[in-house]
Amino acid sequence: MRANESIDIVIYLSTDWKSYSASQKGYFGDVSFIRALSRLPGIRILCVNQPVTPVETTVKKRRKVIEWLHGTRLQELDDNLFLYTPFAFLHDMLAIYSPMVQRMNRRVLAGQIRTCLKMLEFTSPLRLAWIYHPLQYTYFGLADEVAKVYKAWDLYRIRKYSRRLKEVIVGYEKKILGKAWVVLTPCINLYKEMLLENKDAYFTPAGVDVELFDRASDGAMPVPVDMVAIRGPRIGFAGDITERVDLSLIRSLAEARPDWSIVMVGNVAGDREFLRSADLRKCKDLPNVHFLGFKEFGSLPSYIKQFDVCMLAHSTTEAMRYGHPYKTLQYLATGKPVVSTNIPDAHYYADVIKIARDREQFLVLVEESLRDNGARSVEKRLEFARRNTWDVRAKETYDILTSKLGIGDGRSTISSRARTVIPSF
Repeated sequence: MRANESIDIVIYLSTDWKSYSASQKGYFGDVSFIRALSRLPGIRILCVNQPVTPVETTVKKRRKVIEWLHGTRLQELDDNLFLYTPFAFLHDMLAIYSPMVQRMNRRVLAGQIRTCLKMLEFTSPLRLAWIYHPLQYTYFGLADEVAKVYKAWDLYRIRKYSRRLKEVIVGYEKKILGKAWVVLTPCINLYKEMLLENKDAYFTPAGVDVELFDRASDGAMPVPVDMVAIRGPRIGFAGDITERVDLSLIRSLAEARPDWSIVMVGNVAGDREFLRSADLRKCKDLPNVHFLGFKEFGSLPSYIKQFDVCMLAHSTTEAMRYGHPYKTLQYLATGKPVVSTNIPDAHYYADVIKIARDREQFLVLVEESLRDNGARSVEKRLEFARRNTWDVRAKETYDILTSKLGIGDGRSTISSRARTVIPSF
């Protein structure tokens, strides 16, 4: 890309870059991808946190409010990557009930964002606006962008919402797909859905920070203290433990093999029905099931390294039909064998993981995987992870953007992975 062909991107985050709440911990899910994208030639990115609001933020995120009041609103995260926290009158989810408040939010946000862009000298005529959630539809136009990007992580229209909220989300999603210049999604079935409504939809799978997980594979990270006393073999899961995790599977596995240790690393969260479910209660009572709680991302590789087999123990519900198993590449980057339930996106990794038809086969495949740690198998998993880094994902997206804009050198290289041939199943 030539010097005069830079691209300024305003990315509206669907949660804060760094979570400030007690229930949500860690970093925004696309942090590694955004960092990688910002390192590519001619790209400058302004990430916009969820706005500070007088009601919702002060109640749930006091630390965020304190930092904002003390002037921590614009931060330089890297050479071409910035983070801004604006103010709004009401959270997007509440503002839908008042068109007047929505208009006030747009007016005050537009003023703040345009002032911020001017201060940072984001003056490229090629300015893009990028959103992640249908409720962010109202952010389109705030930055005077020339094109709009939607990165869809879920099919939000099928989630459980109040009647009014669902009406708004369905309507906004339809408008977004009609206006978006590019639609990106890491989920196979979601890609198929989006492509029906926008011909510029692209399948862009998850990536992985290979270097971080390589250090765990090399033994550079110590064994976590809370893993030392857990005997092997250790069958592990890492990720949020919600209704999307099949705890009946976890329970049956633990009961069928009491000599195995089932290790669950992640925050237990979800709706009231899930938190009060018999399966969760029973799993917590079983002596060979260990719930270790939330772990900072930087320590996650050291936990996965201690697993003998990694699980993608997702429920095969409608919700997971449009979900992607993001932890897969993190598992593979440590060289560990992986066994998954039969969810659609697991088939993207079918060459390097085992996929079970049912609960009985899941048990058999875990037993097989305990014997599948030879050098050739480990190297095959590691090599797959190396081909699917966040740098690779960022370059694919970069090629999509520059090709659409008719600039740069990557315009003929899009199709190989970014718009991949989708398997049928």
